[in-house]
Amino acid sequence: GGVGKRSVARLAAFIAGLDLVAMSGAEQPTDSPHTGGGVHTGGESPRVLGLKAELRALYRRIGLAQGSGGGAVTQNVALLVTEESVGGDDGCLRVLHEVLASGTVPFLFSSEEEDEIALLSWALAKDAGVANTKSSLIDFFLERVRSSLHLVLCFSPVGGAFRARCRKFPALTTCTAADWFHDWPREALVSVATSLLQNVQALQPLKAGDLGAAAQKSGSGLDTEGGGEKGGLVLNVAQHLCEAHRAAEAAAIASRQGTSVDNRMAVYVTPRCFLELVRSFALLVDERHSRVSRDLDKYERGLGALEKARDDVDKFKADLRSKTIELEIKKEDADKVLEEMGVKRAEADRLASSADEERAKAEAAAAEDAARAAAEAAEAAVSRAAAAQWKKKAAASAAGAKRATAQSSELRARVDELLGELEASKKRAESLSNE
Repeated sequence: GGVGKRSVARLAAFIAGLDLVAMSGAEQPTDSPHTGGGVHTGGESPRVLGLKAELRALYRRIGLAQGSGGGAVTQNVALLVTEESVGGDDGCLRVLHEVLASGTVPFLFSSEEEDEIALLSWALAKDAGVANTKSSLIDFFLERVRSSLHLVLCFSPVGGAFRARCRKFPALTTCTAADWFHDWPREALVSVATSLLQNVQALQPLKAGDLGAAAQKSGSGLDTEGGGEKGGLVLNVAQHLCEAHRAAEAAAIASRQGTSVDNRMAVYVTPRCFLELVRSFALLVDERHSRVSRDLDKYERGLGALEKARDDVDKFKADLRSKTIELEIKKEDADKVLEEMGVKRAEADRLASSADEERAKAEAAAAEDAARAAAEAAEAAVSRAAAAQWKKKAAASAAGAKRATAQSSELRARVDELLGELEASKKRAESLSNE
């Protein structure tokens, strides 16, 4: 439904001092039917078994409640049942029908459990004058449950399923008081939307003066009066969402009125749709605000970089101007140096020309001296050749003289040898003659 049935039920339970217990709708496996007690009749769905298990615990809690002194204590409990917890199971509705009609659910407790309940109830029932029999104690137990247990059914009347349930289980209407929830008024929609949008960070800065400045820049007709936490952009957005929801409601009503009997695809717009609209809008605004914040941060960093670059460029321009002045001064100095170098170069060229002339003269004189020296060297060479030839001849003559002297010596020696032999021969001859 989404019209706030469960929220109103919780509020009513709190005001009436009831302990609100929501039906969980948990399922109990069918392969262990006796788990948790009770009697298994067969053919019951896991959701029905789970509901019975919850009712057994709730019955025990209410029917056996006692104070610190051991006396009976009334404990008022409200069982909240929603369509989600029932899950469209007629077996669960049959159990709830029996609870509403008589407070007694057949086969809810086993015989052993009834004996235990009767035993525990005797301590509470004897003060009330109840007979000490099992049936009397069980009736006392169930009466306590009937007087303290309140059933709150949060069902939607939309469609034919609710009508079929009421025809099949009349206690849903005859044993209950129906509270019909109609569309929320415009003031309630605006108030809820404003409350939900107060925590949207993107809408916090744009209030009062900031919103007026933004409206002047954009030329929008938003209401900027009222300021404060409930004025400004939050209130305008809440009003806009309210008008959008009311327009969707009108379109849904027109669609249902134009739907034929055979085609029952009717459309319903409930306050839950409005809450989802507000939450979706808040999430979308936060997402876009985060994206814009990131882009703005990048933009600011880029602007900072551009400003730094501009400062650097200005600094470079100032340095360039000072360097340009220094360059002009150095250029003038360089021109002067070039002029002096031109003068010195002309003088150097003149001196180089004179040096070339002197070098040419020196080379010519050196050539003449070299020719003269060559001629003298040639004459000296000729003289040296003649002297060498004369020396060779003298050496040859000396050698010949030496050979002649040697030969003469040899001849003299031979002559002396021969003279010696002759003397010896003469002496032998004389000795022979003497003999």
